Amino acid sequence: MDEKSEKKPMNKKANTAIFMIVATVVNLVFIILFAILGLYIFSLIFPDTSAEAGVGMPVALFGLCFILPVVLSWLLYNFLIKILSKKFHLEDKLAPIFNRKKKPVRTDDPSVKG
Repeated sequence: MDEKSEKKPMNKKANTAIFMIVATVVNLVFIILFAILGLYIFSLIFPDTSAEAGVGMPVALFGLCFILPVVLSWLLYNFLIKILSKKFHLEDKLAPIFNRKKKPVRTDDPSVKG
């Protein structure tokens, strides 16, 4: 078998990069879907001929149609990540995104007590 034809397993950093790209795209899709749903509900509540609601309320709800999708997509994203992480044991397959190790205390610096 040729050395070039052998498949090498992906490392944790490559898995993490692919996971982050796919997760970002999925999160953006969630935001767009929630925004479309919010605008659809907004159009049902305030039809074009609805003048009795005034100007302030529809403007506030229209703004909410763009803020609420971000919050909802973040909540759904976190929920799905927790489920997928438990189901597929992603901690073993992905590199840590944020280092949680404490920096070692420098002993050669005279200003550091300890």
